[in-house]
Amino acid sequence: MNKKNYSGFTLIELILVIVILGILGSLIFAKFTSLKKDSEIVKVKAIARAFQEGVRLIHAKWIVSGASSCVENIVDDIDVKNGWPIGVNGCVFAWQDCDDILTSVLEFSPTAGYSTTKQYKGEEFKTRKVNETCEYWLASDETLKFVYNPSDGSVVLLFK
Repeated sequence: MNKKNYSGFTLIELILVIVILGILGSLIFAKFTSLKKDSEIVKVKAIARAFQEGVRLIHAKWIVSGASSCVENIVDDIDVKNGWPIGVNGCVFAWQDCDDILTSVLEFSPTAGYSTTKQYKGEEFKTRKVNETCEYWLASDETLKFVYNPSDGSVVLLFK
């Protein structure tokens, strides 16, 4: 009898290789997704810290100037109330002031007219006034945000 030598992979070997590649692919995808979220968290933290330092610099200027509780245009067009940035339209905290504070403190890219979306170093941020605070979040992920309180100058990171 003639025996034929076959070379190659058996069906079981091929299925095992495909299964192993599928498992490795899913692990790599999960890690990549995790790294993307981590990088977005780092971006929001960095921008929140820069914002906090800008607020502190404005507060320091207010202290050095010996100003009263309400000062308009203390730095460029920024108005302060009790030493903390409150907006650009006087010392009354209005709905558009969160947008104005972010734009003025960090020099976000200007937009045509009022917009709740701003660009900063290639990242889009959205803003809104919630009670007497300002919320700023990454446009692509609302769970990555920080909150500014103009009554005491605090900046708090909120991640879910």
